[in-house]
Amino acid sequence: MEIKVIGSGSSGNCYLIDDGRTALLLDAGVPFSAVQQAMDFDTGAIRGCLITHRHGDHAKAGKQLAKRGIKVYGNTNTAVGIGKGACVLQPRIAYGIDTFTILPFEVEHDVPCFGYRIDSLVTGERLVYITDAAGFRFSIKGATHLLVECNHSHKKIMERVRAGEMNAMLGYRVLNTHMSIEKFSGYLVDGHIDVERLSEVMLIHLSDGNSDAEDFRQRVQELVPEANVTVW
Repeated sequence: MEIKVIGSGSSGNCYLIDDGRTALLLDAGVPFSAVQQAMDFDTGAIRGCLITHRHGDHAKAGKQLAKRGIKVYGNTNTAVGIGKGACVLQPRIAYGIDTFTILPFEVEHDVPCFGYRIDSLVTGERLVYITDAAGFRFSIKGATHLLVECNHSHKKIMERVRAGEMNAMLGYRVLNTHMSIEKFSGYLVDGHIDVERLSEVMLIHLSDGNSDAEDFRQRVQELVPEANVTVW
């Protein structure tokens, strides 16, 4: 499975996945022109876009994609914001989009938010996409690829709040709405995320002021030495 990062971070999140037969977008929080450039202006090859939640840095181009005839999928809250052309998905019910099988699941954020488990019928690979999530309540089994938010260090935010470098209310919001390196590492250690088949981990949506990309990469790499770990 090929994964291309079009945008990652608070300025906009969008990822393109392709199993050689089907191309899907994961989130559309960048200008539509960025999607066009990533696709060499062949946006007709996109079979759908899975949006996690309604926030602009994940859904900005959703309406334009729908107007272009590209199906946009998400929860009810997201679909209302997109309007015509949006398809409502229900959590924990599997859906087929060409050669991909999609299973949406709920994650913890400040608005209704989905994560996605995506299986390719072509390659047999399983990608799990989680972003803007303080956590989730069930185990992830059999993933070969993880595309997971690693937004901040809990320790770093607490240090910045105590030093007066960060507003306490903002710090509290981030801690309760986004995945920390400590939480993600814990999931890998306690078996919440099964790593037996894992070949690739992509850490995404890092906070500029509350993260350390190389430190995060090294910490995760030590926990999954057989996988390729990258930071975006």
